[in-house]
Amino acid sequence: MNVVRALVVVLALVTLASLPCVIAWLVVNADEMTERAEAAKRKLPKMRPTPQPPIEETAAELRRLSTALARAGAGARSTGLREARDRALRQASAALGIDEHLDGLEGIDLEIERVRVTGALQLAGLHIDETRREPQDRQ
Repeated sequence: MNVVRALVVVLALVTLASLPCVIAWLVVNADEMTERAEAAKRKLPKMRPTPQPPIEETAAELRRLSTALARAGAGARSTGLREARDRALRQASAALGIDEHLDGLEGIDLEIERVRVTGALQLAGLHIDETRREPQDRQ
C-alpha cells in the first residue's frame, strides 16, 4: 500500500514539475499550431446549403399529395404517397423552423406526428390539406 502511495506522490510531483515546461511549449508553438489548424480547415470541403424550393411550391406539393392520398385509399400507391408527403412535410417544417420527428417512428406514433406537424404548419399559416378545406360561399 505504501509503494502505491509513493508512486502516486512521485507521479504528482513529476506532473507539477513539468507543467511550466508544457505551458512554455504551448506558448512557443501556438503560432505553428494555429497555422496547422487553418491549413486543415482550408482542406475541408466547403459546405453549401442545398437550395430549397420556395415555400409556396412545397405547400402546393403538400396539397396535391394530400388530395391524392385521400383518393388512393390503402395499398402500395398510398405508401409511396405517404413517403412523398412526409418528405414534403419535412421540407416545409425546415423552411418554417418547425420541429418534426417523422424519422424513426412507425405505426400510430408516425400518424400522430404527421397530424401534429400538419397542424403546426397550418398554425404557421401554411394551407396544406385540400380535403379539409371548407367550401366558400358562392354569390
